[in-house]
Amino acid sequence: MSTLSVANVIFESTGANRIEYTGNNVIRVRANGGFQLPFGTTAQRASGDTGLMRYNTDTGLVETYGSGAWAVVPDGVTFNVAYTTANAGYVVANAAFGKANTALQNTSGTFAGNLTVTGNVAISANTLSVGSNNISPFAGMKNRIINGNFEFWQRGSSVTLVPNTLRWLADRWTAAGYQQGRHQRVSVTSPPTGLVSRYALRVGSSTTGEVASGTRMASRQKIESVNCLDLSGQVVTLSFWIKFSAGTISSISNTGQSAYSDFYYTIMFNTTSTDSDAGGDVGGDSQSYVGISNGSLPTTWTKYTLTATVPAGCNNISVNFQFGALGSTSSADSAYYDVTQVQLEAGPVATSFEWRPYGQELALCQRYFCKSYNVSVNPGSITDAGAVQIEGATSAYKYQYIPFKVSMRTAPTITTYNPSNGSSGKAIVTGNVEITGDAQLIGNDGFIGGMNVSPSSYQWVRFHWTAQAEI
Repeated sequence: MSTLSVANVIFESTGANRIEYTGNNVIRVRANGGFQLPFGTTAQRASGDTGLMRYNTDTGLVETYGSGAWAVVPDGVTFNVAYTTANAGYVVANAAFGKANTALQNTSGTFAGNLTVTGNVAISANTLSVGSNNISPFAGMKNRIINGNFEFWQRGSSVTLVPNTLRWLADRWTAAGYQQGRHQRVSVTSPPTGLVSRYALRVGSSTTGEVASGTRMASRQKIESVNCLDLSGQVVTLSFWIKFSAGTISSISNTGQSAYSDFYYTIMFNTTSTDSDAGGDVGGDSQSYVGISNGSLPTTWTKYTLTATVPAGCNNISVNFQFGALGSTSSADSAYYDVTQVQLEAGPVATSFEWRPYGQELALCQRYFCKSYNVSVNPGSITDAGAVQIEGATSAYKYQYIPFKVSMRTAPTITTYNPSNGSSGKAIVTGNVEITGDAQLIGNDGFIGGMNVSPSSYQWVRFHWTAQAEI
């Protein structure tokens, strides 16, 4: 083989545009154009020699060979893309952000694949969903429903008829309008993947018809306005797990409204009032709902979702579960449904249920209901544990400031209880004498409690209390 050895090789005579070997192991291109790499399809790759570089016309990416394999040259953000499309699908014009010809457009279809980020990514949309998780700005407190896994039952957990007078059992959950139901706590059994709650709300039928339509086996939570005003005009998604006592609820005698005997899950929107707690207020003046046909009700745990757009100017959002119109049953709870892991979140995707720390979820519940009793002890129980006792001279009235566990939604309704017999509206003084309980100067953060009778010879007054500020 012949060898030509020169100190400097110039392939063009002009000074501005030339290729030269500088003599110090460098080949220099002096030009303002460009250097075109060898190119070809994936199948046309040369047999690998370490250090090879080429442009792959199949992928539109620059690649190099090393460590026994071809690899893409990193360029900010790279994609390993697989996608399905009903129309144009996702379009990747260049696999890097920050380039003039970069385009990543969702025109239709479903994007799937690996996204590797080696630089900074700025998100300007309202939500970013990655896999089964929501990222900023809703990470950490994405679920607007409180006690969606039915962990807290401060008022009790045994079966109780929850009528249209807005009575609560599970924290934050009631019925609505004339749509009563028998509520109780049940344990979750045989949960599928994704269902990890310990408890569910069971809503059962009753033996008494109501407003000519019977029990609708209803349950509802209305979200306080300050917790949903930011959702005005936004897309929200409801998700929950549910199962029924039977695929067809035939034991309930319908009352002439057969077209409405299916089960409905509903997102309701209220734009005309704010935080109303009227007994007939079912939660909104517009709604988005989906029905489950009576006859196709799931008897094993099944997850459902519903996406809706919140109207502009919305003050409150409610989540409702109920049958359309059902009659009474010969025996209570002969028909029922169990529901748990209820979540309402911003965005069009139903993501995994948000687990908040036990103490944090309890504090959220206590904004609407709190008590002097231990969390697991029902109001009206006969116990001194946690009771307030105020002592003083026999000639002095006994009063003191009693703070709430958290700042409450509004000045609550206070109910006192006699610790020795559980009587509501009562207290007990020295000698186990029962008197009427007294609560004064009630505010969002506490109240003045004590005795409203002549001191006589009483040295102390003792009572339990509950504070309710529900909607």
